[in-house]
Amino acid sequence: MSWGFRDQTTAEADLTLASHQLLTELDLSAINGTPDFGLLFSCLGRGPYFYGGIDRDLKVVTQQFPDMPLLGFYGNGEIASIGGINQLLPYSAVLSLFTTLST
Repeated sequence: MSWGFRDQTTAEADLTLASHQLLTELDLSAINGTPDFGLLFSCLGRGPYFYGGIDRDLKVVTQQFPDMPLLGFYGNGEIASIGGINQLLPYSAVLSLFTTLST
């Protein structure tokens, strides 16, 4: 059995922190500061219904990367690799960033 408490403020803060960590960990200076595109897969239970009509997950990503094309969809369980192991994550948002590095 697992138990979780869903909180709007904590969920938004967590995604904001994760997007800031991506900026810190990735060498975005090599790609002019913006990835070529991103994929955002968010749980249907975490979208606009969770945030009172506004998808704050989408808002966080588009504020962090305003000119980046973004594709995605709402799902019912998101899959991500954590520690090299693929895991099914309930009520999650999974963000992947892609770029072409030229040499």
